[in-house]
Amino acid sequence: MTPSENSKRMVPTAVILLLLWITACAPMQPAAPPSPVPAPPPAETPGTRPTPEPESVPPAYPVPRQPAPESEASPSPRTLAALNLVDQARSFLKAGRPDEAIRILERSMSIDPGNPQSAFYLAEAWLMKGNRSQAEAFHRLAAVHLAGDPVWAKRLRDQRRRLERM
Repeated sequence: MTPSENSKRMVPTAVILLLLWITACAPMQPAAPPSPVPAPPPAETPGTRPTPEPESVPPAYPVPRQPAPESEASPSPRTLAALNLVDQARSFLKAGRPDEAIRILERSMSIDPGNPQSAFYLAEAWLMKGNRSQAEAFHRLAAVHLAGDPVWAKRLRDQRRRLERM
């Protein structure tokens, strides 16, 4: 072999050896992130003891963010849907069609059982149909929730008078 052929063979061998050496020197595990630098302790004033700060330990799993609580001013989607149905039923009551109003108000009650306006207008519809027992049952249910509101309290009193005259 000539010296030039020998040097041509040595270059790839040197490159391979260099790569093996670099790989052997590389760390086997990924490097850990640097630990945070602790904050300096607060300066002590004479006569006081510093309060120890609780150590913050990150959770072992991701913690979902809590949704913001609904404000009391914004009604829920169920309440909005039920009130929309109450408005439809009121138009049937004004038109003298209590059967359609009852059907819609019962759907309103199934969507939002806590909606007292549905109960009030159900009592109105049953009054129109002449069914005192049903009207009284829904009147009592509405009165439980609406009596504290002065406007609704007056409406409930008027409804009670009509029930008594029945």
